Amino acid sequence: MLPYCAEDLAVAYAVTNGIPHYLSLFDPKAPLKRNLERLFSKWGPLYEEAENLLRFEVREPHVYLNIVRAIDEGATTYSEIAQRAHIPAQTLAKYLSVLERLEVVRREAPLWGRARPIYLISDLYIRFWIRAVYRNRELVELGGFVNIDIDRYMQGAYEEIVRRALPRLSERGLVRAAGICGRYWEGDVEIDLACLGDGEFAAFEIKWADLTVDDAERALRTLKKKSGYREGNYYVVARRALGEKPKWLLDLGDIFETSLCKT
Repeated sequence: MLPYCAEDLAVAYAVTNGIPHYLSLFDPKAPLKRNLERLFSKWGPLYEEAENLLRFEVREPHVYLNIVRAIDEGATTYSEIAQRAHIPAQTLAKYLSVLERLEVVRREAPLWGRARPIYLISDLYIRFWIRAVYRNRELVELGGFVNIDIDRYMQGAYEEIVRRALPRLSERGLVRAAGICGRYWEGDVEIDLACLGDGEFAAFEIKWADLTVDDAERALRTLKKKSGYREGNYYVVARRALGEKPKWLLDLGDIFETSLCKT
């Protein structure tokens, strides 16, 4: 739908959740940044879309948006969300249940181990909207556009993009990943993405960064250590791989099946 290079396609996907209607609002002749400024400005078509979506579904959209904002700001456990969103813990469950049904957030337990489950924002459009609009409503109302740190936003969004791309990557023979896929964390150890099932194990280190082969090899060694050197398939996914790529190193060109941006 858009004639962008891979990095810009990733950002376009990450601010729209890949929804075709939202992508159709982009002007394909305009640069990515200009499209973002237009779409999320006070007069842009995506400025009030998140609130409108919730108004059709719930009676108290501001309560739900405060919950989503709390999660985006780092409150991921039940008690943390209740405290930061200023909602009684005994009533939070019904709100989270609705947000899960609407696929705005999801409750995620570690793929193995006994760490406490957490809540994540799974709708990438709403995640971006919270940062670009909801947190900065006064500035946007005055006609401004908040230039949020796209690279910082994309680190988390890229993990979600890779997770969604796994079936296609597997189908094309670029990775071997089967079964149940998700994150793992325990104490200070965290794995961005792993898959268990059909007697196979796969783990992924995902970095929104340009990596040399040496950088990627260091990340790969760390990933194997965090996985307890479990037998399986290990991959590093970079924004851009610099130099000749080994088979275990992927980047945006592999995910979006198009060329990387010119530097």
